[in-house]
Amino acid sequence: MKKVAIIILLALVVVVGLWYFLKLGSQWPCDPPEKPKSVPQEAVWKGGCDGGNWIELVDTRNSKYRFRIYRDWDGTLELDADFKPVSCENPKLTISNWEQSITGYLNEKINLKDTSCYLQITYPAYGGSQWEIIKEKKDYR
Repeated sequence: MKKVAIIILLALVVVVGLWYFLKLGSQWPCDPPEKPKSVPQEAVWKGGCDGGNWIELVDTRNSKYRFRIYRDWDGTLELDADFKPVSCENPKLTISNWEQSITGYLNEKINLKDTSCYLQITYPAYGGSQWEIIKEKKDYR
């Protein structure tokens, strides 16, 4: 009787696990969330099923790229800052091609499809809620 209960329990765990895996797999790639009204039309959503950010390329100059990063769920401006390429030459992002070249924003970096290269934030930033936190921690004044 004990063996039967263990087998049934294991079968149930496998079925639930398989259902969860298939359900999660069918959602990939995920559609972007609804764009909050405070996020500019030019901003694009980059992320996965677990979240992401609305990202807007504002300006390019002298091998630096000014991006604004917004929260995906409420549109709050997290960061408005310049980013510079690291581990590569200038990736030549333009207003017309940048969307296809970046994969997302995480840990003060904008990741590029070319995984050997990324864009690192340069301080001081122009603004945003994340900048206010960083500014206090790193004593930028």
